[in-house]
Amino acid sequence: MTSGKKNIFTLAASFFFIGTSFSSPSDIAISYDLNSRQIIESKDAYTVKSISGSIPQKIYIASKLLKKIQRKELDIQKAFKVDPSIFSNLDKNTPVFFQQGESITLKELIASMLLLQSDEAAILGLQLINTSDKKENPALNQIAFSENGFFVALTELINGLQDIGISFFDSTVLLQDQELPSQIQTVRSGNSETVILRERNKKQSLAISFVKNSEYPENIRRVAVINFQEEPSTSVNQISRALLHAVNDFETAKIFPSGHKFSSIPVAGGIKNSVDVITPSDIFVTLSKEQIKQNKKEPIEIIIERKELIKAPVQATEAVGKVNILQAGKVVKSFSVYPGSDVGVDKSFLPLIFNTFQKVFKKRNG
Repeated sequence: MTSGKKNIFTLAASFFFIGTSFSSPSDIAISYDLNSRQIIESKDAYTVKSISGSIPQKIYIASKLLKKIQRKELDIQKAFKVDPSIFSNLDKNTPVFFQQGESITLKELIASMLLLQSDEAAILGLQLINTSDKKENPALNQIAFSENGFFVALTELINGLQDIGISFFDSTVLLQDQELPSQIQTVRSGNSETVILRERNKKQSLAISFVKNSEYPENIRRVAVINFQEEPSTSVNQISRALLHAVNDFETAKIFPSGHKFSSIPVAGGIKNSVDVITPSDIFVTLSKEQIKQNKKEPIEIIIERKELIKAPVQATEAVGKVNILQAGKVVKSFSVYPGSDVGVDKSFLPLIFNTFQKVFKKRNG
């Protein structure tokens, strides 16, 4: 994005880093472009692989619950009793929102976990997703900044909440027949929407922004700004500069439309002799302004890796190759390509094969 009014949808939360140490307070800006699905970091950012903390964990747990609801594995209106044992795992200074022995619905649980930042809701939610320590704990404790990590969980969460009638802008939460005020700070101004979630430990904060600009509709991204100031309220200017850098210094463009044909692959034993290799959806690429300038000296290269021959039957949902987009020898974008259609087995030649073998057998047997 370049000029024009910036429309920012911000979620702020506290966190700590796993396996990374820092000598002094700093700000880090990491952006995830929703169209290109690329992780992009500011030039001054440390290399950050994952985050942890109660709010990122709650985002992860809630997104898992919403997936189970979508798959009909859990009923959003199902009520269950609050197990008193969950309270034994809470810190003594943790505010408690649930009444022991009372019933709570899954919708109430999700709303209280996010809008009230309820720790007991997170404990219950973790039990409901039926996770094993070996499989889920690494993902829960280290949510990766990757194509399948934190940003995807956040995006799925926001979409899933809309489906069940929960919004970060709800001012109250109805919980066990009580109407409780949301713990989230919200601001709306024109096309700008800001949501702030805070933990009790305010020495660290994570700001996540949904950013779009009507002048550049293809530039739609979420930006994570990590702040290490002891008092986040004193670092608003640093966070703002980091956000603007992540937004303004990167451009996104659609390079291939959905169904773009790259080549054709021969098909053995199919009703067609070949099948087109296409993109399954619109393909976007995000580059920094520095990369765009660099393109004059080192143009972008496209390398297609695909199978040379495939055997029928062919299914359009199975990838048959990969396209790598490189600049200065570095892959900036990689995506799979697929057959343009299904190709069934050609059964017309089977009788011919059978008859040929019959003649051979008869000849050998005299």
